[in-house]
Amino acid sequence: MENNTMLLYNGKIYLEKGRYAQALLVQNGVIAAVGTNEEILPLAADAQQIDRGGKTVIPGLIDSHMHLYNVGKTLLAIQLYGSTSMQEVIDRSRAFIEKHQPAPGSIVVGRGWNHDYFTDEKRMPNRFDLDKVSTDHAIIITRTCGHMLSCNTKALELAGITAETAQIEGGEFELGSDGQPNGIFKEHAMDMILKLVAAPDFAKSREIIKTAMAHASSHGITSVQTNDMYEDNYQLVWNAYQSLVDDGTATVRAYQQCGFSTVEGYEKFMASGFRTGF
Repeated sequence: MENNTMLLYNGKIYLEKGRYAQALLVQNGVIAAVGTNEEILPLAADAQQIDRGGKTVIPGLIDSHMHLYNVGKTLLAIQLYGSTSMQEVIDRSRAFIEKHQPAPGSIVVGRGWNHDYFTDEKRMPNRFDLDKVSTDHAIIITRTCGHMLSCNTKALELAGITAETAQIEGGEFELGSDGQPNGIFKEHAMDMILKLVAAPDFAKSREIIKTAMAHASSHGITSVQTNDMYEDNYQLVWNAYQSLVDDGTATVRAYQQCGFSTVEGYEKFMASGFRTGF
């Protein structure tokens, strides 16, 4: 028996609804046998043996629709999911800057806050709140829904947004009681601020995807159908995915649900020879 084998025993190995085995033998990454402890243990004397202690073992999970690339972006940003107060949003953002030490003048993004769950002030963060995080960095934090964001004064300055800036169709940025933009942007107006965030290059795209795959793997997800490739990025994103496959570091199988807004974009993609599965 080769040493690159693994035995899970004394478990509850899911086979189908209502049917379970006790033991599972894996050889070279392939399931070789399932059955009772008595049947499988003699086959695996030299294997790495793991006592499941009666715990359940299920096949790898498949996520049928997600945005794996965006998951990676979120994991590399300020984590604001589950924040229960305005102060927690500020504290988490400060801690992120202290840990990562971004250069002064750089853009720092985050996502996940929901003011409906705040216990101190049930309102959206504004520029004055985020100025408490930093006045040297542009702070941009998106609400958990993805339809609204808040930014600080530095971000407004970099984007050139003032009281005289025209509102955009399909969106809105709020004005405060002083008549000036208060840092709250909604729907299409978000693009007025998000334009500050540079598009990831190849190295960054690899890091984004690799981070997201590691997160998925840690939760038992082994395959995804993901909407990551569009007319303006499919070459970059495809190459980043493929490079992880080529160097053996991809841990999740990915199938792309490509989003193209024009027939011309779709035809160009199809003619390019790019695949949608990795």
